[in-house]
Amino acid sequence: MAFPTSKSNCVDISTEIVAAHINNIENKLGIDDSADTDSIDYRVGELEDNAILDADKATEAEIAAGTDDAKFITPKGRMDAKTNVEAYTPAGAGTSTLDLAKGNIHVVTMPAATQTLAISNEIVGQFFVVEIINATSQGALTWFTTIKWTDGIAPTLTRTNGKKDVFGFRVTGTDTYNGYIIGQNI
Repeated sequence: MAFPTSKSNCVDISTEIVAAHINNIENKLGIDDSADTDSIDYRVGELEDNAILDADKATEAEIAAGTDDAKFITPKGRMDAKTNVEAYTPAGAGTSTLDLAKGNIHVVTMPAATQTLAISNEIVGQFFVVEIINATSQGALTWFTTIKWTDGIAPTLTRTNGKKDVFGFRVTGTDTYNGYIIGQNI
């Protein structure tokens, strides 16, 4: 490009300069599905192609159970799986199975009849909470097996209607737990 010798020549040179800048910008941005791997358009296209689809996201059960390492875990998904409150209201004598894949907070409204608690889908190291609500002169409760309580003695439940007892548990191995009293007669 030559130094301008007249006003009309200045217009030609400035047009060339603007055109060169536009061309440079188009090259950096990329237009119409650019094949230039350094262009922004190409990189955005790659992000869209590699977007995480719903099928790639782990379900709450997969997050809690840790069964699928190939799937992406969203922070919200991880929180939802751990903070869901699962409520159980058994009608009579029987067994209530607390599914730890559904969450770590379980509320059991005790019937007047005897009830047994069982656990499913636990993970070693997992911590979960069980709230026992005495709604109507509850029956006896049989805890899931192999809980290590303080001094080796399971706590006595509050028998006052409308009151609750809250217990924490840590999974220490396959079907083994440490049990903690969080609060009673609440």
